[in-house]
Amino acid sequence: MVLGQTPHILEQVRPPRAVVTAFPRGATVGAPGNAEQQRQVLLDALAVLEEAETPGVLYVLPYRWEEP
Repeated sequence: MVLGQTPHILEQVRPPRAVVTAFPRGATVGAPGNAEQQRQVLLDALAVLEEAETPGVLYVLPYRWEEP
């Protein structure tokens, strides 16, 4: 599984399982220092890994970056 931030690239590469977040580069799993958010993003990504049935589908997690 790939956890990334560049859906246009992942659509071309087509890994078996891909999860995308809408966070800035360098913060793929969430804001620095926000351990709870990072943990939840990782748990959600792992859930996709367990539940995904169709290879090549791009899963976009519903999280959005909030400016401080």
